Amino acid sequence: MKKVLVGIFAFAAVALLAISSVSAFGGFGFGGNQMTEDDKVLMEEHREATRDAVESGDYDAWVDLMQERVDRMQTEITEENFEAMTERHVEMAEFRAQVQAARESGDEEAVKQLIEENGLNGFGKMRHLGRMENRNFEGCRFAE
Repeated sequence: MKKVLVGIFAFAAVALLAISSVSAFGGFGFGGNQMTEDDKVLMEEHREATRDAVESGDYDAWVDLMQERVDRMQTEITEENFEAMTERHVEMAEFRAQVQAARESGDEEAVKQLIEENGLNGFGKMRHLGRMENRNFEGCRFAE
């Protein structure tokens, strides 16, 4: 029984982290720049309520909160959003290839220029913290 509870708690923690990551980027890669301050407040309230439910062991509250998230995410599952995400994936792959080629050739100025042109200034800083909330993706062509 203990192993089952530990497994459920581990799954809940991973699900919470995954959902937090998805919401940090505005869903599944689209709409991130369109979050209002009210949206951000609601997202933080939901994250705190989820954490409280997990910490207090309130499974029913956790299920309700997860279902709310699933319902919101389902509204984003459209062919149009999939096409936009696919397009951004191709653009990011091209961008990474360009940056890698510039780095391999030792052209750090080209790397900086690519980063600036694509609105990713400061993107790699503080990556070790694993936190994205202080990042500003405004102007980033990949975050549209």
